[in-house]
Amino acid sequence: ISEVHTYASKESRYAGGGYASQCGRYRWWFYGASAKRHPIDFLEGDAVVVATEDLGHLWHRMVVKFRIDNTAFQKSAVKGWSRAERLTLLLRRLFTLCMKFECVLLFEWIPTLDNFLADALSRQGGEPAFL
Repeated sequence: ISEVHTYASKESRYAGGGYASQCGRYRWWFYGASAKRHPIDFLEGDAVVVATEDLGHLWHRMVVKFRIDNTAFQKSAVKGWSRAERLTLLLRRLFTLCMKFECVLLFEWIPTLDNFLADALSRQGGEPAFL
């Protein structure tokens, strides 16, 4: 089982996301003006999608545990569906990626304070704190 921590942050002047994988790979990004308008649960789910798009080719026939501190997306991902269309679109994308990379994703909630690696990557200027 591989493990990936993801996080997204949304503040009045900055929105960003990031992930840190057990294999040592990581990435951070900032969201543009239109993406910042999305609710935080969508941005948290988007971080999972980005991580899967980036790392999925390494996960052939593997189980990958995602540690997420947003319960709305995490619980929807465990169920595999959501009443919120914005989350359903992300879950469909993840399903497609799982078929493409032949992997299984598990979703586990993690307390925000324990998610410090990915949290640092989602903040403005957070890469030095992460490193």
